[in-house]
Formats: sequence, C-alpha cells, structure tokens
Amino acid sequence: MMKQAPSWCRETLESEQRSYYNSLAAIYDRHYHSDLANAYRAWLYDDVVGHLELAKLKVLDAMCGGGESTSYFLGHGAVVSGQDISQAQCELYRRRYPQCAVEPSSILNTGYPDASFDLVVVESLHHLHPYTIDAMHEISRLLKPGGHLLLWEPCSGSITDLARKAWYRLDRRCFLPNEATINPAKLLGASSEFEIISERYGGILNFSSFFRACIFASLRILSDTMPQCVCPSSIMNSLNSRIRAC
Repeated sequence: MMKQAPSWCRETLESEQRSYYNSLAAIYDRHYHSDLANAYRAWLYDDVVGHLELAKLKVLDAMCGGGESTSYFLGHGAVVSGQDISQAQCELYRRRYPQCAVEPSSILNTGYPDASFDLVVVESLHHLHPYTIDAMHEISRLLKPGGHLLLWEPCSGSITDLARKAWYRLDRRCFLPNEATINPAKLLGASSEFEIISERYGGILNFSSFFRACIFASLRILSDTMPQCVCPSSIMNSLNSRIRAC
C-alpha cells in the first residue's frame, strides 16, 4: 500500500521511487525513448546548448532512466555517465550504452566524487518533492567550477498546471503522491549556487504534440560562474511564456 507523500522521509521517498520505477521500467522506456521524443530533445538541446563545445566534456545524465538525453551528448563527442535510483532503468541504460558508466544511486547521494562533471542534465526533479533543494546541492557538488546545469521540468504557475495537478492526483498508475510541478524562482532562490544564463518555456504549441502525455516546460541552463553567453530563442519559444507553458 502506497504511503501518503506528506509524511515521507528521505529513505521512504527513495524506497518508493526505486520500487516504482523498477516496476515501470520497460513501459517508461518505450514512452520516453520514442523517435519523436528523441527528435524533439535534439532540436531543443541544439537551441539551448548548441553554442557550447560539447566534445570531450564530462556529462552526467542525472535521473537518466534508459538514457533519453545520453544519445544527444554522445553524438556530440561528450563523455557521458548515467545515474538513476532504479536498478532496472540502469540495466536498460547499460544495454543501450555499454560504453557509458551508470550509477544505481539516488540523486540525493549519487556516489560520484566532487567536481566530476562539466555539465549535468536532469528533467526529473519534479519526482523529488520535498527534497528538490537537496538534489540541487548534490548537483552543485558534482559540478566542476564553471560547470553548467541543464534543468528541464514541468513548470508551476502555468494555465495547464491546474489540469496537471488533477492528473497527478487522480492517476496513481503514472505518478507517485509526492510528484508535483517545479516553481523555478523558488527552487533557484533556495539554491544560491546557480545563476540563470538562459531559459525557455514551452508547451501548448510545441511540446504537447511531441511528448503526448509527457509535457515539459521551463528549460533552463544555469551556471555557478555566470559566464557571458546568449542563447538565441526559437520562433516557437517566442510564442510561449511561463503562464502558457506546459
């Protein structure tokens, strides 16, 4: 019997996450690793991190599942590692990317040494309430000085968030009770290690048709050294804002 989320301690959260995503691994992988989903990621990552020299960078695909983001960075010459709390997801990752290391661990305590990575990419912090700030601290520890975080999450405060809240609450086949959207301002305000370089909001027009039921928003690239860079906005992104994002 699934416990109520408000009473979850960190150990309970990790146990529930591990058990749930072990049981759902194959279905989850088929959904998130579809050709359309991967094509959309590639387009989006080109827009946001295409200005970076990714070749030879050490990248962590955090909370990686079967490695939905890994293929993009491998394709650009990066040295990629994975991390996920689900052993079953890690096994899918190993089979798909035998050249990559993967750590079956919690994002709250990954097991990787300090300053291991140039870039961390994550799109699953909304699974971690109420421990999202703890995850940000762990990610900061993993990054080298001047490293970057690519954070892509469903965003609170949008029009569609009302529908999503009902969906999360009613559909326990697909969501654990602690899952909720992310408030970017609150998250970043509480994790002072990072500064925003650029941000993207998506949905309505350009997200939902590609990800079907998996609608994401608030793509942010952050840095702890505030490098000077400008990421060009896409035409579709210019039609979106946080309140309209998915």
